[in-house]
Parts: sequence; structure tokens; C-alpha cells
Amino acid sequence: GAQLSSFFNQNDGDLRYLQASSFANVNGGDLTGAQLAVGFNFNGGKVRGVQIGLANAAIAVSGFQAGVLNMVRNSSGVQLGVVNWSREMRGVPIGPLNFASNGNADWITFASNLSAVNTGIRTTVNNFYSMLTLGYGDLQGDVEKSIFITWNYGYQIRVTGPWNMGVD
Repeated sequence: GAQLSSFFNQNDGDLRYLQASSFANVNGGDLTGAQLAVGFNFNGGKVRGVQIGLANAAIAVSGFQAGVLNMVRNSSGVQLGVVNWSREMRGVPIGPLNFASNGNADWITFASNLSAVNTGIRTTVNNFYSMLTLGYGDLQGDVEKSIFITWNYGYQIRVTGPWNMGVD
């Protein structure tokens, strides 16, 4: 069935279909369906479906999480957010900051044809990479003092040995 509330929903068992509220949804068991909240969604079991809210958390997701912050122990779906965290990600993380124990997080510094120097963080999970960087020095010459904030998202292809080619 469906659990609808203007503020908060809580269910201690399994849930099928829909849990929707303006603030938060909490489900203790497995979810087959959707959790929708303006605020926070938590699922204490497996999610086979979607979680959409500002923050989402679950034990396991085979489906889709969309929010500013997404957290899951094991994911085989898609995480779409500003910060995506997973203990083990077998799916696709889409966002500026993607963290997983089966991934990497590195500090990078590089030059480009637009700005003299860029520095920031690069996260890589399942060959999908995201770079969130700050840059300085307009090399095009049309702005005297400028700061660049960039987000690059792409996929890396192994070329040989330690070399990869990124496509973004």
C-alpha cells in the first residue's frame, strides 16, 4: 500500500509501493517501491526502487537514489547527488563527490587552456570519475582576475599499465 504524511512516516517492517512525506520517511525492512521526501529517507533493509529526498540512506539499493547526500552500504544502482557514499558500489555514481571503498579519492593539480592552474579532488568508482576543482589565471585574456570552479565527469578507459584515457 502507501504511507502518506504531511510530516513523518515510520514503518517497522517491509514496505511495498510508496512512502511519501514532506519531512522524513523511515522504513525498518525491505522496500519495493519508492520513498519520497523533501527532507530525509532511511531504509533499514534492501531498496528495490527509488529514494528521492535531500538525504537518503539505506543498507542496500538496487535502483536509484537522488538527493544532495546519498549513503548506502551496498549499491548496484544509480546514485545521483552532490555527495554519494557507498561501502561497495557496483553501479553508477553521478555527482561531484563520489566515495566508495572500491574506489579512489585523489588530490589533483593541473593546467588547462582556460586557466593557468587548477587544483581539487578526483574521485573514481567503477571507472566513472568526477573532478571538482578550483582554478586561477584566465589564459584567454578577457578577464584580468578570475577564479574558476569546474566539475568534470567522465569514464576512464585502461590503455596500458598505469595509463588511462578519460572521456568526459
